[in-house]
Amino acid sequence: MIVSIHPAADDKARASGNLNDPDFSEQQRLYCQSLLAEMAKVKIVLNERGLTLIAPNRDQWEPDDMVSREFSQMPESFARSYLQLRLKSFLYETFCLSEQCVELAMNAANENFTNGSNPIPKLTNERIGGGLHLGLLEQFSLYNKGNGYFDPGWQLLGEESDGTLAVEKYGVIVHVNRLNHLKPEQQTINFTNNFTNNLSVDAQADRLENQTDAAISIRLPSYQFEPGVYVAIGDCGPVSELVQATEIYFSAEIAALPVIMETLTTALNGEDAIPYTLQVPYGPEGYQGPEAVVLQIEKTALGQVMPLLHKIRETCAQSDVTTPMLRTDWPVFAQSLYPDAGISVADVVKGGVTRWSDSSADLSRSHLVAEALVQSWYSFQSSCLNALDSPSAEENLLAMQVRFAQAQISWEHPYHCLIPEVKISKETAIQ
Repeated sequence: MIVSIHPAADDKARASGNLNDPDFSEQQRLYCQSLLAEMAKVKIVLNERGLTLIAPNRDQWEPDDMVSREFSQMPESFARSYLQLRLKSFLYETFCLSEQCVELAMNAANENFTNGSNPIPKLTNERIGGGLHLGLLEQFSLYNKGNGYFDPGWQLLGEESDGTLAVEKYGVIVHVNRLNHLKPEQQTINFTNNFTNNLSVDAQADRLENQTDAAISIRLPSYQFEPGVYVAIGDCGPVSELVQATEIYFSAEIAALPVIMETLTTALNGEDAIPYTLQVPYGPEGYQGPEAVVLQIEKTALGQVMPLLHKIRETCAQSDVTTPMLRTDWPVFAQSLYPDAGISVADVVKGGVTRWSDSSADLSRSHLVAEALVQSWYSFQSSCLNALDSPSAEENLLAMQVRFAQAQISWEHPYHCLIPEVKISKETAIQ
């Protein structure tokens, strides 16, 4: 459980400013540095009661389950993994998660929203399996302008008697239609030589497991569902794992969804289409907090997207909605682009967890800090006679700097990766 020792200072109370303020970037840098210095003071304590995590002058987590109380009896490999998970959650909740966001999320679970001059259909509370909200699903279908994308690497198993093709990828077998799911140049290819009628589809999958020359691309829908979120996917597909990705965060109310989704999916699927994914929660309770809506693009495409962000900001500001469509908060480890509109950006930590299951600007940086603090603690314990002692803040800080460098994340500007900057001029940002 989390035990409050002293009321935490408002971590979101950063100096106001805009892109034309020459001091604003430095203010954000100094804020992140002070936050990392505070994280370095976190202590891991193992005593007779079990495992305890302490953030001086902030919070304390005490053992509240059998695993934590018997931490010292765990095999070291399991104990490390368990400690990292616990510590990451503790850091995120203590230093990144706003209590106000938690309260708003609970209050918003069953709220309906309307937009005065440009009506948004009143959302019903009806849900279907998995918590999918019907009112929001209608919005997604209406404002996602994507047409689907071609996904490469599907192995051809053969052609059925009705003309459909059996294809397989990662153990999933589907049947597709030539005209609807294949690229034009592949629609007339004769695939019958790859098909053996007396073999089952599973047997043919085994047979063609190593045949790379039978791989084709098939058209997939412009969206997919992941736990808690609807993911709109661009006509060029998602961002490749081989390139550096950047995420743009919108601290958005549901009323902003049509503006954000329609603006982005229309422009990014046009003549200058780029790979992207746009993550939006499929339940009203998910639209609280600074990472409510997330656009992932290639880092090199940020300049192309900036005018679209300005358009979204201006459109939301001019709305007749009583409550602002974009709030003014942003993730603590993201760089604010428009502090008055809650739009921010951070580079993705490569080689980390997947975007949909457990990643964000704050969670990914909390994960790096947790790994560093655990490594520092274990190194200290191996050379210390008193098991109750902990490494100093300076030792922890050094371990954190090393871990950030290993992950190629800038220590001075933790929202940037250590690759050449994408320069965004003031003129580009505000046009």
